[in-house]
Amino acid sequence: MTTFDRKTTEKLIESNIRSRVGDEAFAAYGEIIAALAYACTFINPRRFADMDMDGCKWQDLATTITAQELKTVNACLNCRANNRLFFILGCLTRVYSRRKSSISKSDYPQRRYTKAELESVITSIDSLKDIEW
Repeated sequence: MTTFDRKTTEKLIESNIRSRVGDEAFAAYGEIIAALAYACTFINPRRFADMDMDGCKWQDLATTITAQELKTVNACLNCRANNRLFFILGCLTRVYSRRKSSISKSDYPQRRYTKAELESVITSIDSLKDIEW
C-alpha cells in the first residue's frame, strides 16, 4: 500500500465516521478518529490489549464505532503515555473486544438456578459434583 493509498483510505474512513457520529463528536474526538483511521491501513496484525488486530478488525470497528464508544476511549486518555498513538489503539481494542465478548455471550442461554441451589451454602468443591451444568 503506497502512502497515497493510505492517506486516501484514512480520509475515507474519517469521512465515514464523521457522517455517522456528527461534526461535534468528530471535532471533539479527532485524535482518536485519526488513530483509528491510521490503524485501518495496517497490513500485518498487531497485538493490542491481548488481542491481535489486523486491518479488517480495525475497519469493522471504524464502520460501527459510536459517539459513546469514542467518549469512553477519550475518558481513558487523561493519563500520559509514552507512545500516545499505541495507547489510543489499545483503548480502542478494549472497546472492540468488549463488544465481541458480549456478542459471543449472547449465543448461550442463561443458566437458571433453582431456589434451593441459590440458598445452599457451598462448603467444598465436592458439593458441586451433583449439580447439572
